[in-house]
Amino acid sequence: MFLDNKYTRIYYQIVNRAQSRTLYGYKEKHHIIPKSFGGSNKKENLIELTAREHFICHWLLVKMTIGLNRAKMVYGLRMMNRYNEGHQRYNNVFTSRIYEYYKEEFVKEHIRRITGRPVSAEIKQKISDSQKGKKITGTHLENLRAASKNKPPVKDETRGKLREAFYKNDAINSPESIEKRRAKRMGHEVTDETRNKIRATLKDTYRKKGFKVKDDLPKKEPYIRKGRKRSEETKAKMRKPKSPEARENMRLASIKREALKKLKLA
Repeated sequence: MFLDNKYTRIYYQIVNRAQSRTLYGYKEKHHIIPKSFGGSNKKENLIELTAREHFICHWLLVKMTIGLNRAKMVYGLRMMNRYNEGHQRYNNVFTSRIYEYYKEEFVKEHIRRITGRPVSAEIKQKISDSQKGKKITGTHLENLRAASKNKPPVKDETRGKLREAFYKNDAINSPESIEKRRAKRMGHEVTDETRNKIRATLKDTYRKKGFKVKDDLPKKEPYIRKGRKRSEETKAKMRKPKSPEARENMRLASIKREALKKLKLA
């Protein structure tokens, strides 16, 4: 459990001294064998220490262990810097070097533990709720932009996987849902009233975005063809024969116009 080194010997010197004395004033209880190692809350496993001794013991426990046990003691050492109303933590020993040492150890171990760990839906919802209403400061926004610029481009394969996951998890935008909505609209006749509502909504949207709408522009005078003079260049363009593609487009457009007229008359 514990390594055989000088830190273990110092640790048990503090434990033996605490067991053979009566401490007055402020004191903190300490488990000789930590609870994370299987230690109990029985009287023989508990000692009373000063705040300074308690911190030193937890610092020594980090140096007395390796592997998973060391990771547990790093977490315990970090907790020694937590405050509440009933504690008088020993804080004048936290020099910059000591703080840097245990903080780096804690971050490394924490990253190792959470990497690959699944997150429950409840925790995801809590994180989402905590972020609602928060404003991004200018400095934070600049940092995000700089980070996004330095990111490598997303591969096409990754884009495909993201798109597939999006459609799979989104019931509204899934291919099956889109096909159902499309089939439902097929053959459905749209009234003029509905068309006008859609048109008005789109115009309001464009106005809000700063675009010009035809209704807002000044009306031009009616176009009069009679007596209008055309340049020789324009006349040459008009005499030029149309391409087969242009003629086909004109033919289809005339068919469409005739069909619309018949629908209006029906």
